[in-house]
Amino acid sequence: MKVIKIGGGCLKDGQAANLIIELIAKRGKGDIFVLSAFYGVTDILISGIEKALESEENIALIINTLRTRHNHIIKELIQEEIPKKQLSKSLGDVYKKLERYYYGINFTREATPRMQDMIATFGERISAIVLAKALVCRGVDSSFVLPEELGIISDGKFTDASVVMDKTRKNLGAWMADHYRPQKILFVPGFYGVSETGDITTFGRGGSDYSAAVVAAAAGASVLEIWKDTQGFMTADPDNIPQCKLIPELTYEEAAELAYTGAGILHPRTVEPVRRLGITIAIKNTYDPDAQGSLITKTGIT
Repeated sequence: MKVIKIGGGCLKDGQAANLIIELIAKRGKGDIFVLSAFYGVTDILISGIEKALESEENIALIINTLRTRHNHIIKELIQEEIPKKQLSKSLGDVYKKLERYYYGINFTREATPRMQDMIATFGERISAIVLAKALVCRGVDSSFVLPEELGIISDGKFTDASVVMDKTRKNLGAWMADHYRPQKILFVPGFYGVSETGDITTFGRGGSDYSAAVVAAAAGASVLEIWKDTQGFMTADPDNIPQCKLIPELTYEEAAELAYTGAGILHPRTVEPVRRLGITIAIKNTYDPDAQGSLITKTGIT
C-alpha cells in the first residue's frame, strides 16, 4: 500500500484535477491519498479572516468566491446532475459551517489562533469531499476520512503543530484494521491534526507533505509518493537556469537540508516521520508519471 500526497499545484483548475482523477483511478486502488486544498483556496480562507474582521458584509463575498472556484472544478469532474446536486448539498453544509466561523470572528472582533487554524483547514476538507465523489461517479470505490477520525494526534501547538507519532500510529492502525479495504481508494485531508483536547491544529503552510509522511509512517506504507507538477529535485531553479539537471536520488538528510534552505519541493519536516522506518520518498511528476523523478532514501546514490 502506498501513501500518495497530491499538492495544490496539481489541483489548480478543473482540467488539472481531471488529470489527477484519471491517474488515481488508473494507479491508486488500495492506496491512501493525502490532499492539499485546491490551488489558491487556502489563501482565500486566510485572507478572509482579515476581511471578516473588517466588515460583516465581506463574509458573503468570501463564501461566494470559494463556492464559485470549487464549482468551476466540479463542472469539469462531474457531468451527471444527481451526483452534482448531492455534492452541492454536502458542500453547502461545509460552507455554512465556515460562514458561522467568519461571523463569529466578526462578532467577537478577535481571530484567535484556534479559530485561524480551524478556518485554514477547510480547503483540504473540501478537496477530499470533491475528489472522493468524482471517483465514485466513475464507478471507483472511494471515500474520505478526516484526520480527527483517523486519530492524527498533535502536540496542540496552533499554526505549527507536530504529530505525536506513537499515539497516532496506534489510532490509525486501529482505524485501518476496521475500515481498510485493499481495492478501495481513500482520501485524507492534509495540513492538520487534532490535539488531545480536541483542538484542530495545522502543521504550517505546505504542511500536507508532513501529513502524508505521518500517514505513511503510521500505516506502514511501502513508499511515500509526492505528486507534483515538477520533475523532482533539480540542481538549480529551472526558471532561472533552464539547463539544470534532475537529482535522481538523495539521502533523507540531503532532502531535508534542501527543504530547509528554500527548495520548494518538500515541506522541511517531511522526512522526519519516514526516516526511522526507512520508507522511500518518491517525487513524481503528474504530467509525466512514468518519468524517473527523485528518490529520497537512507543511502542516496550508491
